[in-house]
Amino acid sequence: MRLEILNDASTAKIEIEVNKELKLSSLMHLVTVSWGTSEPACDFVLVTDEKEFTTDDTSTLEECGIKDGATMKLKRREKLSDHTISALSMERSSDSCCEGTKTSPEEMLKTSAVLSKKWQMLDRGLQRAATAFPECFTKTPLLYLRCLLNGKEVIALVDTGAQASIISMDAAKKCDMVDAIDDRFSVTASGVGGTRASLGRILATTVRIEGMDILCSFDVFASDVQDTDVILGLDTLTKNHAVINISERTIQFANRGAAPFIPAEEAEKINPFTDTTLDHAN
Repeated sequence: MRLEILNDASTAKIEIEVNKELKLSSLMHLVTVSWGTSEPACDFVLVTDEKEFTTDDTSTLEECGIKDGATMKLKRREKLSDHTISALSMERSSDSCCEGTKTSPEEMLKTSAVLSKKWQMLDRGLQRAATAFPECFTKTPLLYLRCLLNGKEVIALVDTGAQASIISMDAAKKCDMVDAIDDRFSVTASGVGGTRASLGRILATTVRIEGMDILCSFDVFASDVQDTDVILGLDTLTKNHAVINISERTIQFANRGAAPFIPAEEAEKINPFTDTTLDHAN
């Protein structure tokens, strides 16, 4: 999503591309670094028509109702008066005395210096990322292919991090392949979601991709534990000598021609929990 950021101290403005799942606190740091301010992000607030946001806000942009194309204004935070600061200092001093945890001025200065050095280092990293690697603030679209499996159209995720190709039971039913599941070949898979057992394996079937018949074998898992209906893993990619071209968003199988991945703007809209088909672009 794209945001327009105005500077309350001038008429200047910037546009930044961010992920809707970015936290407000991270956005605050990104914006202040992008403006090149020497003050820490906690000295500023981001203002919309309805609300003020600070570095204390840990909600995501989506949770706060900030939409694509929204305009926000960077304003300097109102500082506490000397009287308020003095009162807070006296209160903290009193609390420390009561708890028997009085901190010496030298220790306070040392802690402040360490924190200052840390934030300077973090801000340098943020500045470098904002200028040289802005993609790290957005979600990278996954690699999906339109396929035909037993004559039925499905969307397959190409996942080089998956050792074996996988199909959900719902997708197997949709493609009329339940009878092809051999339950003698049950495996146990371990991953981020924990350990789970398969329901069997579909042996030596073919997936048609852009007119090419690709030989595959699928481990079958229950749909309630399988995020994506069809995954083409390393076994299929290796067997068919696949070459992935990230720049062109294509995949080539054994020098038989290239198949395009679903365009990035469409891939971002795919919900792997529910979507199994897309209309053909043609």
